Amino acid sequence: MNSSEGGWTGRAAELRRTFDDSFARPASAAGERLEDFLALGIARQAYAVGLSDVRGLMRIRLDNGLAAPSVEPHSPANDRYLQRNGHSQPGESSGAAAELRSVVRVPSSRRELLGVCGLRGALVPVFDLAALLGLETDTSSASWCVLAGANHLVGFAFERLEGYVRTQDGSVVPAPAASHCVTQLLRHDGGTRSLIALRTLVSSLERAAAGRPDETGEASR
Repeated sequence: MNSSEGGWTGRAAELRRTFDDSFARPASAAGERLEDFLALGIARQAYAVGLSDVRGLMRIRLDNGLAAPSVEPHSPANDRYLQRNGHSQPGESSGAAAELRSVVRVPSSRRELLGVCGLRGALVPVFDLAALLGLETDTSSASWCVLAGANHLVGFAFERLEGYVRTQDGSVVPAPAASHCVTQLLRHDGGTRSLIALRTLVSSLERAAAGRPDETGEASR
């Protein structure tokens, strides 16, 4: 194992400990509702996604990028991962060393589409999350991918996985400058993170693929 692999293995173990420890802490009030999120770093900005919207999490390598160690994608149906409340923890496999998932570029008129990834016998489209958010960044820096979608899996690639966050009810507030897929903020540790609505992104991509209008009434590309 090289130093890079050891670093990512340590990061996965740290996330696992944080996730498990969160269930050992007593709720501060009876009936209090807690919410779970993954903290993401995208184009040097702080974002988050609701864990209930995430169907999987994996490390990826772009076909023209540098290799990066990965964990296999997590999903509630995969019983090789410890689970809490129907969600797989963002840690590493309890079995053998996890394999690296490669994203292969394909011809497309959409600049946000990085390529496709083979996953359990199916091809999953992987989009550049920064580009979908309208941010400028180097696509080769994307090394993590969250999977979402009710009917068909869609991957969203991003730069950094910064941790697992569990907050009390009331930590999510409206965003003062809302956009199509970011209408709320997550308040945590004295700061805020823009909360990405993965379901909205998936719906927009599905409408675009079908050539249907989006929410603004304009035809999708």
